[in-house]
Amino acid sequence: MALRDDYLKILMSNQREVDGFRYTVPSSKVYPHQWLWDSCFHSIIYSSFEMFEKAKDEIRSLLENQWVSGMVPHMTYWQESKKHNIDWGTNKNTSSITQPPMIAYAAERIYEETKDKGFVIDVFEKLDKYYKWLHKERSDDYVLSIIHPWESGEDDFVAWDNVLGLNNPTKEELRNHKIRLVKEFELTGFRSKRFIEKNVFNVKCVLFNCVYLRNLKSMKKLSGVVGKQKKYYNDMVNKVSKAIKKQLYDENKELFISKYNGNKEIKDYLNSSVFLPLFAGLLTKKQAKKLVNDYLLRKDFFWSDYPIPTISTNNPNFEAGRYWRGSTWMNINWFVYKGLTDYKLDKTRNLLRQISFSLVERNGFCEYYNSKEGIGIGPKDFCWSGLIFDMK
Repeated sequence: MALRDDYLKILMSNQREVDGFRYTVPSSKVYPHQWLWDSCFHSIIYSSFEMFEKAKDEIRSLLENQWVSGMVPHMTYWQESKKHNIDWGTNKNTSSITQPPMIAYAAERIYEETKDKGFVIDVFEKLDKYYKWLHKERSDDYVLSIIHPWESGEDDFVAWDNVLGLNNPTKEELRNHKIRLVKEFELTGFRSKRFIEKNVFNVKCVLFNCVYLRNLKSMKKLSGVVGKQKKYYNDMVNKVSKAIKKQLYDENKELFISKYNGNKEIKDYLNSSVFLPLFAGLLTKKQAKKLVNDYLLRKDFFWSDYPIPTISTNNPNFEAGRYWRGSTWMNINWFVYKGLTDYKLDKTRNLLRQISFSLVERNGFCEYYNSKEGIGIGPKDFCWSGLIFDMK
């Protein structure tokens, strides 16, 4: 109870209201804006606590700043701050890129637990517009491309070094490349397809596509609630599932692997994304067990002292405490936990839950954790680490 009470204090202190729209910042000290997938995780956490109006607020505030095109930006600057103040080249109070599309899943969770059809009706049109924008602007035969590392959510992933032409870059070098990508995208007039054709950062990201597929399944459910577009989303689920299996699955390695600039496999493919097909339901039960036994539970791959590290421990660039380059993140643990639950791999699921709770109990609700030493890193008021309460 003490841990839950401590977290609720953090959650309440990170809530904001602007112009009647209520949302939750990831961290009051370090991340004072609204981020797309953070707010989706916050909504899921609120639903877990049966705080459903707050869960709905997160979705409504996210969708309020949707672009006319349908794109939902990965950042909204509701209030001024010197932190993360990037020139996106727009006249909007948002970024010009998106993030893993978790919104429909969060909305489905609200509906599943409240049966509030009115809420679904209120948000469905905007959700429909967003997922159709993703298909129209980012898909190549039903598999999506991302155009920036920030869109992956896995900002400094070692896997992106190869795509960017870098060799174990510094934090500053990575940031400079990301800002350069923002400017190059602006030069296209924010036309995704044109930018993808330039192959500056054209990545078919496993995590992004797995989240997309799982959320299409949520849209299929929500379309049934409102009585609109059900056939469309039923077809999309089938087509996207087949396309991901065809384009991203490596038969020899028996893994789903991100690709870039067409059909090139990323170099450092042994990263935490290999477990996201569990969340998307892309695997057979036999494949799921093999993935867990061959990679997740092996200490020379991903079962570090405090799993799940974002890259394999045997990678030469592995750093247990570095941002997305070997550290442990609660949202990744949550994705894998949910996938293990779906495949009824209960022993591993319960062990992962136990370790996740122990990290938070020892360190607080940090942004991420050292995967070898179990030390919390970053702000200690970081909201999405409360996903441990949804591991049940």
